[in-house]
Amino acid sequence: MIVGGRPDMILPADPELEGAHLWSGILEKDKLEIQDHGAPFQGEGAGCIVLDLQKKHIYGVAYPTPIVFDYDMTAGTFGEGARLGPKEDIEKAITWLSPCERVSKSPRTLFLGPAGSMYGAWSGQLFSWTPPRQEEEQTKDAKQVRILKNRIPAASERKNADDRRAAGDGVIVESFVVGSDGRLYGGTYDGYLFASDLKTEKIVNLGKPFRQGRIRALAASDDRIFGLCGESTGHGRVFSYSAADGYNEIEIQGAKFRCDTLDALAVAQNGMIFIGGAGRMTALYIYKP
Repeated sequence: MIVGGRPDMILPADPELEGAHLWSGILEKDKLEIQDHGAPFQGEGAGCIVLDLQKKHIYGVAYPTPIVFDYDMTAGTFGEGARLGPKEDIEKAITWLSPCERVSKSPRTLFLGPAGSMYGAWSGQLFSWTPPRQEEEQTKDAKQVRILKNRIPAASERKNADDRRAAGDGVIVESFVVGSDGRLYGGTYDGYLFASDLKTEKIVNLGKPFRQGRIRALAASDDRIFGLCGESTGHGRVFSYSAADGYNEIEIQGAKFRCDTLDALAVAQNGMIFIGGAGRMTALYIYKP
């Protein structure tokens, strides 16, 4: 078990603070042993992480300043890292999604792609980063983050913005999953589902399953993509998507009655869908396709 801590949800980094740490835990019988691996950078935490079991590395993005990093689990050391954009973009990492909603634009989820590359989303576009190997020369190009050319689907007020930076402002990807077709599917804060072919870097807008925003989680089973959608107010909703049938809503007994915010999704090997709620009167829901 690997856990990354975030020092604060909104405030910018404080260089005088040590920063939130990266932790790991080993459960043996009834005892959980916790190991502290330190902070990725001074005054920063680990906003999101992904594990590469083959190379025994942890890749992540610091929070609140979005700097990608890698942690060598064997050596127990952090890599130098690379910035996601120019300094002026880094310093404006907080955005207003609405008059009452102020959030960080820092990446919230990551995906481990082919050849050990880490994928995420920043300022309305997907990015990839492959940490240089120790035996390779630490060149400037090797440390840079590569921004994929096509833009992620966005709400009209962001998509139609004249300024390119404003067009990506607030385009936050909350969930990733790889489908049976090999494409990377993503769900955004605005409630859009999109698919990307990582070889051609083409992004296809698959629309919105509901009028609500926030596709909080995605999972793949057979030829279908399952997802959770719902804003902070109102009950969460479950949907499935396939190229053949499009979108279908899945009624989860009890979720609507509880006005539950559904926030976690997992698929078992037998195809069972497990759905976790995040409300005060929540439950674990099970759906059999």
